[in-house]
Amino acid sequence: MTRARTGLALVASLLLAALAACGPKKQALERRDFEEVDAYVQKYLRADVPADKRLSYVISKLGAPHRTVGGSSYWYSPKSNCYYLQVGEDGWTSWGPGITADCEKYAVKP
Repeated sequence: MTRARTGLALVASLLLAALAACGPKKQALERRDFEEVDAYVQKYLRADVPADKRLSYVISKLGAPHRTVGGSSYWYSPKSNCYYLQVGEDGWTSWGPGITADCEKYAVKP
């Protein structure tokens, strides 16, 4: 019985790991990506849309966040043209010129 439970636990953990690996991947991004996503969120995902839906939309377009701090998620472009997009806990987006050190550290290289 114990051997069967151990086997089931192993299979379950492998399955969960495989499912986690299928999630959104981090992507190399540019300023234009942030502009387009922010414009869409501001225009079409208004106050009647829950915060988690806005975050899901951003992840579907930009991939997994490059960095998370507290309840905020961040995406970065390369340091040569450093921009960032943030989704706060409330699900609203903001973007603009980034800090070069952050872009160098967190951006996905093209």
